[in-house]
Amino acid sequence: MAKVAVGPAGVYRAPAEVTSGTPTMLERVGTVPLGPGRPVTGGDVAADGSVVLLRTYGSVVAWPRAPGSPLTDAFEGEPCEAPSTIEAQGEAVAWLADDRGYVAVSEGVGPTVNLVEIG
Repeated sequence: MAKVAVGPAGVYRAPAEVTSGTPTMLERVGTVPLGPGRPVTGGDVAADGSVVLLRTYGSVVAWPRAPGSPLTDAFEGEPCEAPSTIEAQGEAVAWLADDRGYVAVSEGVGPTVNLVEIG
């Protein structure tokens, strides 16, 4: 994802083969339009691939993903607002290894890591 203040965020793909320590050119493969004032600040895909989460400054947005489908196909469907905690300026989101929830964190020095359980 590309963090942009105005317009849709870009979705990028890395090549299948990358070499450590060597610059890698990413390929733009799609966009995610979340609307004005909602830049994407982070994202993650569930370990089982079934849900894509994107973080904005004030929310977490989720897209279901069909088994075996390209990641970009998920963004063609309608997202839903995922549960989240109140944070000053949301910056990151990451699924737990067992997909039973995710953590979210705000910007700043020593922010609280917030757990959102969904299972």
